[in-house]
Amino acid sequence: MKKIFEITKERKFKFIAFFWTIIGIQFVMGSNLQTTGYLFTEVSDVFIAILKIIILSSIFIILHYCIFELIKSIKKVQKEENIEFKKYRWLKYFLIIFTCWIPTVLAFYPCILGYDGGFQIRDYFFLEKAQHHPLLITKLYSMFYSIGLNMGSPTTGMFIFSLFQMTFMASIFSYAVKFIEDETHKKWIRNISILFYALYPYNQLFSITTTKDVVFAGLMLIFVIHMYKMVKEKYKIADYIFLILIGVFMLLSRNNSIYTVKVSLPFLIIALIKDKRNLLKVTSAFILIIVIYQNVNSSLYKAERTEGTEVTQQVLQSDEGNLRMSIFSQAVGKVVKDKENELTQEEKEKISYFFHNYELLGKRYQINIADNTARTTNMGNVNKNRKEFYKFIIELGKKYPITYLESFLNTTRGYWYIQDHSFNNIVMYNHPGAFELYDYGLAKGKYEVKHESKIPELKQYYIKMYCENEYTEIPVLYVFFQPGIYFYMTLAFLLYTIYKKEKDKMVFAIFIFTFFASCYMAYCSIIRYMYPVMVSVPLMMALVLKNNKEEKNENK
Repeated sequence: MKKIFEITKERKFKFIAFFWTIIGIQFVMGSNLQTTGYLFTEVSDVFIAILKIIILSSIFIILHYCIFELIKSIKKVQKEENIEFKKYRWLKYFLIIFTCWIPTVLAFYPCILGYDGGFQIRDYFFLEKAQHHPLLITKLYSMFYSIGLNMGSPTTGMFIFSLFQMTFMASIFSYAVKFIEDETHKKWIRNISILFYALYPYNQLFSITTTKDVVFAGLMLIFVIHMYKMVKEKYKIADYIFLILIGVFMLLSRNNSIYTVKVSLPFLIIALIKDKRNLLKVTSAFILIIVIYQNVNSSLYKAERTEGTEVTQQVLQSDEGNLRMSIFSQAVGKVVKDKENELTQEEKEKISYFFHNYELLGKRYQINIADNTARTTNMGNVNKNRKEFYKFIIELGKKYPITYLESFLNTTRGYWYIQDHSFNNIVMYNHPGAFELYDYGLAKGKYEVKHESKIPELKQYYIKMYCENEYTEIPVLYVFFQPGIYFYMTLAFLLYTIYKKEKDKMVFAIFIFTFFASCYMAYCSIIRYMYPVMVSVPLMMALVLKNNKEEKNENK
């Protein structure tokens, strides 16, 4: 008993216990929501849930601690000679990754014109309208489409787009592998990273998909690597300029990413508060990135207006205004659906005022996506009476706090519950599935992008796996296709860096975790939103497993 008491006082044990307690709570809440639709139905359920959390968390805490102690007791000395062709090894990694992606682009030739890409090209190229999507990415897609038209084949133009994006992402991934190799000096970590980037199906599919999240993921990967280097190493002026440029392009490729930069900065300041030199570096870099981005972004839209393309006020505003409204519309929608008979006439009238029609809001509510309820929001009335709107939302929340909580947890469940099956069954899409492989198309005749699969068997395989969710039949490994597993990894990495008190890794972890937290503000839980976190996993693994002792010896 004395030994157990001493273990519970260890700092390492406290972090492990905290992590698995969080996971235990998520498992129990997620299971209740998924099976019954509610957190608790009776008072006794609360005590049963607490008991389940204690038992489940205790099992994993003990296993985790014992495994750590076992690893600690096994001493391994690993030495590695300098790798041949060191100067050009990134090119070797690039060729491996790019080559492994070729069958996928042939299967979906010329590209996967899914998600928002087709709409962006259509509205910008044919209707001369800039949507709420990042203008930089919209112009990029439209450029390749235009090249294809000039060549007499939009299909060829979009195939060139696929080759461009494959080259762009493979180059970034090969750079990440080189970074991992330089940091760890471990071949097996390097090889696992190459296999992940080259063969992991989501990486293959996203490399040819028209969604802004792909380019953003690549830029964010480079950005966090250089953030880490900035804190760890002595930076030159050229390095600062490169970091700031990458940061600006990263923000230009995804509108809501500005919130990740702004929200993460206070936490980074707290982490570096005793390290004045790095605090000044990080703060200065972030402020410059924000200021330059806002001016460049504004100039881009002004230039579009000058050229005659329609750019509305809604475009100039961030997507996040609508995303915040979606949280409220989901919460109120669930209240109407579950508690309609309890609502007063005055409450119904206020709901109809802010959301057009309270009955329609209740009918449109879906547990796993907020698009339909968000579209009922009467933004005119909300903007005219914003103070009254928030007051009403708070009052309704005080009356139905559990309903509000359940609404948020159900919409975001895919991001925190590893066994969730709501994120891959969003029925309002053209087909439910973990990955949207449907090609929206653009137009007919000479403007049509024709999808002519060169390997139809492979295309059908991917459709069955990720559109019909057959991946869920894969024992154990299926969890790596669930977004929830990446939340666990990100949380574990953040706790690890705090436990180790390593500032360079902590800066990396804070930014990644803040970005993942921003995904909880989205309309639903889908893979593409948190793809930037997914591609950062090899880096997190490498920084945890790197040989710190070897690193210290090298620095002497």
